[in-house]
Amino acid sequence: MIDILNKVSSVVSPYDGKTHLSIAYKQPLEAKPQETLLAWATKVDITPPPGLPTAGHSVYSTNGVGFRNKLKARVVYLKPKQGRPVALVQCDLIAGSRIVHHKVAEMIADKTDVDSPGLVICATHTHSGPANFMGNKFYNDTVGNSMGFIEKYFNFLCERLSSAVIDAYENRKPAKIATGTTTVTGVTKNRSLPAFLKNKNIQNQKDAPNEYQAINPDLHMIRIDCQTEDGSYLPVGAFTNFSNHPNSRPSELENLYHGDITAFAERILEQNIKKQFKPAWDTVHAAANYTHGDCNPNHSETIVENFADLRKLGQTIADRAFELFLTLGKELTTEATIGSRAREIDLLKENVAENIHIAKRPAMGLASMAGAKGRGRGSLVTNVPFFAAGYPRKNFKDSDQGEKRVAFGVFQQLRYKKEDYPHHFFAQIIQINDHVLLPMPWEVTAESGKRIANHLQEKAKSAGASQPLKFIVTNVSNGYFGYMTTPEEYSQQYYEGGSNQYGANTCDYIKLQLGQDIEKFVKGEAQPSLASSYHVSLHSKDYYPEDLVPTGNRSAYTQPVYQPATGREEAYWEFQWQDVPANMIEFHRSLVRIEARDSNDQWVPLEIDGVPVDDDGMDISVKHLNQFTETNMALYQVRWHSPELDQGKEYRFAILPRNNWEQLSSQSFKATNSGTQYQSSQRIAQGELA
Repeated sequence: MIDILNKVSSVVSPYDGKTHLSIAYKQPLEAKPQETLLAWATKVDITPPPGLPTAGHSVYSTNGVGFRNKLKARVVYLKPKQGRPVALVQCDLIAGSRIVHHKVAEMIADKTDVDSPGLVICATHTHSGPANFMGNKFYNDTVGNSMGFIEKYFNFLCERLSSAVIDAYENRKPAKIATGTTTVTGVTKNRSLPAFLKNKNIQNQKDAPNEYQAINPDLHMIRIDCQTEDGSYLPVGAFTNFSNHPNSRPSELENLYHGDITAFAERILEQNIKKQFKPAWDTVHAAANYTHGDCNPNHSETIVENFADLRKLGQTIADRAFELFLTLGKELTTEATIGSRAREIDLLKENVAENIHIAKRPAMGLASMAGAKGRGRGSLVTNVPFFAAGYPRKNFKDSDQGEKRVAFGVFQQLRYKKEDYPHHFFAQIIQINDHVLLPMPWEVTAESGKRIANHLQEKAKSAGASQPLKFIVTNVSNGYFGYMTTPEEYSQQYYEGGSNQYGANTCDYIKLQLGQDIEKFVKGEAQPSLASSYHVSLHSKDYYPEDLVPTGNRSAYTQPVYQPATGREEAYWEFQWQDVPANMIEFHRSLVRIEARDSNDQWVPLEIDGVPVDDDGMDISVKHLNQFTETNMALYQVRWHSPELDQGKEYRFAILPRNNWEQLSSQSFKATNSGTQYQSSQRIAQGELA
């Protein structure tokens, strides 16, 4: 949600200064031929420290105070027998970033054979991850609740992503892959149905679709298996595309960083694969978004969602994905057609494609400020005429923004120059057998995505494609440009049309540009040259926690206490402890696990059905509560949600080492005959409590 009403009128500069980035385009290592397909998949934690602004709800966003379902990045590396590999990088973030993509490409060049056209950085579009790592001023200012590029998170993110790509490259193994498609219904619905129904092809249908039918239900999958030491093949994981629009407000879920619905779908599928096949390695489900622009999760209209609600929808997606995953076991092959192509288009300089014009000057509309329909929530102007959905301009011949009512008119132009908006489109094509990913920085509506895919199918066929291809518009990849609608949808000026920065013809323009690229790709024409270097200057601000040196001791603050389920709240056990300040807590490292006392009277990490119960899973949350100013220590809270306790067995929270301090353990607790309740342990081993 974009709402810059208060920001545009700001007189005091919200920035600390400027960050200047210079990124070089570097040739990677030689892509040597080999006798078989090679692949690997891996993941890294990208959870930031407490205090960063979250992305997706603009002034209605908050600063993250902790995490549940930690933010991850997952990498799938695929190398054909001949030619360049591709690296598919999926992040639990609001979107990819052009400068993150280019920087990671630079960082991996000396250590991998992945080139820039073969690297894609896509996202789940969670609204509970950090903001302000984009390569343009406009969205660094408006996607989160605070303004300015966050250089520290940018550097952290690039380091984590590049290390994961390098790890996938270095651990590559002989592999088999399979591609396939299924459908998932009941988890999403169209939130702007009146605009969707204006599409000419929809109007020609005998029966108009309802909100549950006016969606893209397809889930596409690439399954990856790798060779074991004994020569057999076992699954490493999967890369999927599904049109999900995770947009929970952080303030409704305790201001925690989390991956929303997709985080559950990721982890549940990973666990199902691990349980079924029992590989020696970890399993990876890289879940990228698809044409989600005008859909919402199928939450209740009246009840604010909770984590149990997110999990229910994620479970449905994961169950259907697992069914497809098992089916694809029969289709696995070592034969793979893998390729990529990319060029960079400056939309301000190249705003015409085959006589189709996009706006010369990007702009946000009033409808964007009103917020999206379909959730019973919005901004202060959601129902105000001209801001509200369905108030297009009637006389728009003097504007290349067409029916859009431009927010603040000339004042928007004074606040943001056209160069401040995103305008460098990294037009990319990535083929894995019959799946062709079209990474795009837009939130593309279902019908827009279909039109782009249909156009490219025609172009590929006419260019002599050797097999039928599935074109998959992979949303919010390599950057963020707002929304993309069809001209008919744009004419209604719902939220999506108001947030379509380059006007009504954006979809038609992009499909023509990509149509030219797919023809050259199919014909095997050489990869066009990319710029030798990139230079970006961004207004920046440091939201990282203050650098403090702790002088106190790590210790328990309160011992475990049980809270039964109440209303929206899951049941949980809670423990609070004093630890290093926020600048040192390092949420991207393992911090908490649950331990159980075994039959030998030893404390061991708890596993349930083979799955560790720790903060890498789905049921542990950690929150930074406050700072103790005299000692520079901080107070933290951990909760084990919906705990599964065996009768009479003892459990405890284990807080893992930080800053030269060893593990801190809580007192034990257990379930009793009278119900689950706190039981103080009389046996406290040395070191269990500070």
